[in-house]
Amino acid sequence: MNKGTVLTSAYFFGVVGDPDNLKKIAHHLTDWHVPEHLNKGHLPHKMYTSIYMVEPLTQAFTNIVERGLVDQVHSYDGSYNNRPKRGNPLTKSLHAGGAAIDLNAATNQFNKVGDMSTELIECFTDVGFHSGAFWKKPKDYMHMQLSKDLFDAQYLRIHGKLPIAA
Repeated sequence: MNKGTVLTSAYFFGVVGDPDNLKKIAHHLTDWHVPEHLNKGHLPHKMYTSIYMVEPLTQAFTNIVERGLVDQVHSYDGSYNNRPKRGNPLTKSLHAGGAAIDLNAATNQFNKVGDMSTELIECFTDVGFHSGAFWKKPKDYMHMQLSKDLFDAQYLRIHGKLPIAA
């Protein structure tokens, strides 16, 4: 089950800036080297993502390892990708700011019921991510994104103040 408030593109990009202006948002992105103790199976070893994702992803990946679910991750299918939302070309995806991650895309296609287990999804939702598996429409089982609460907490931890959307 998703916890907290959904993070909207309008709010996120109102804080970090226009994703089409890479100079503007570059300091919110990082080339993250996943800690070696989490380099298991198909979990990514390195990824380009939002700085606000590093600590929550570290915890989610730790959950996957500690709960013995590494064999359920068949592919890492990206975080940062400057593109519009699927089905809504006028709105940027949170992937455009690296605030989301896709896993097991081949068997969890957009707007179709996927095979991602509840236990694997909970490795993320227990940390505060929102899962597209729990959306009413369209379903997006492969997709995990920061919740607004988790983003705000990470912004406060990193910058020492709460974010203000433009």
